[in-house]
Amino acid sequence: MSRKYNTISFELEEGIGHLILDQPPSNKMTIDFFSEFHDLLDELPAFDNLNALVISGRGRHFSAGADLGQLLSLVRHETQTDSGGKSIDLPTFLEKNYKTFLSLEALHIPVIAAIRGVCLGSGFELALFCHFRFCGEDALIG
Repeated sequence: MSRKYNTISFELEEGIGHLILDQPPSNKMTIDFFSEFHDLLDELPAFDNLNALVISGRGRHFSAGADLGQLLSLVRHETQTDSGGKSIDLPTFLEKNYKTFLSLEALHIPVIAAIRGVCLGSGFELALFCHFRFCGEDALIG
């Protein structure tokens, strides 16, 4: 079983799901990535024969993290403020992303981050929500 998205790939082979961050070389985590990641995690319970999930990055790196320019632009656009300019509430997409990471951690199968190259920012956060992390000798984490 194989399914292709725009920013990630998912393959199921012999009970092992392979979620691949698929935007080389840096595998940045864009708004589209977070949306597709959420959708995939919603679909995982439908796979009866899924016994483990391995997350890795295509190419040289696991992930350089979130696309900060895109993220900051969206935060500025969606943040609600009071009359004094103080933030009232966080943008809903930030809460949705956090809940998606929590749902990854709550899976009842082992979730493994296979890290090589850079694993930074939100990429590191993703790895921390996995149950296990295995790193290559060239892994740079921060």
